[in-house]
Amino acid sequence: GADGLISVKPGELIEAVVVEINAESGEIRLGRTIGRPAGIDELMNAMAAGVAVEGKVAGVNKGGLDIEVAGVHGFCPLSQVDRTFVADAQALIGRTLQFIVTEVGEGGKRVVLSRRRALEREAKEAAGATLAQLATGAVVRGTVTSIREFGAFVDLGGIEGLIPNAELSHDRGAKAGDVLSAGDVVDVQVREIKPGVANKRGEPTTKITLSLKALAADPWEAIDSAVQVGKVVRGTVMRALD
Repeated sequence: GADGLISVKPGELIEAVVVEINAESGEIRLGRTIGRPAGIDELMNAMAAGVAVEGKVAGVNKGGLDIEVAGVHGFCPLSQVDRTFVADAQALIGRTLQFIVTEVGEGGKRVVLSRRRALEREAKEAAGATLAQLATGAVVRGTVTSIREFGAFVDLGGIEGLIPNAELSHDRGAKAGDVLSAGDVVDVQVREIKPGVANKRGEPTTKITLSLKALAADPWEAIDSAVQVGKVVRGTVMRALD
């Protein structure tokens, strides 16, 4: 008990939490779930160490998600649920996810979690592993994440590369929206890897330029079999020049 006296007697049935398992001595240390739950200590240790914890989404409220984690109730703000906007938070109910503990306060009654930080860490680790395997000229597979006026961004596994319009097709007038759609899985060739390029926030990033055109047959290579001088052919007017 709090006064240091033993408050139980042999034969009494109690509930306790496993606090520590010592493999060398074969000793298992237990703690009573009286006062601050043992799970709070676990969460505080995880917060101090910066390690992720597993939690189950128990419900959704106006501000975010209710999470069952380490035997206690936690809260994940809506802005920290994902790296992007979450349209349907209800779909996460019942799922077990990874979270970073950002706050443990009010004697353990307030536990704040962030799934976004856990996802950002995973993405950073995945990006490092992907970048280590990339080389100029390599052919890689990725997923188109967005279409822009100047080209298409492709996720290569935690890191994005850009297919500029000029590298989409041998047709010089091709635009990204004419060739690709978000969600398409494509094989591309790495044209350039340029580290230390500042992004919009001024942070140094690695710029990766990709090419879809490099993997497609160049129509000029077969031009002799397609047309010859003096041959009458049929075609479509694409554009007019001065």
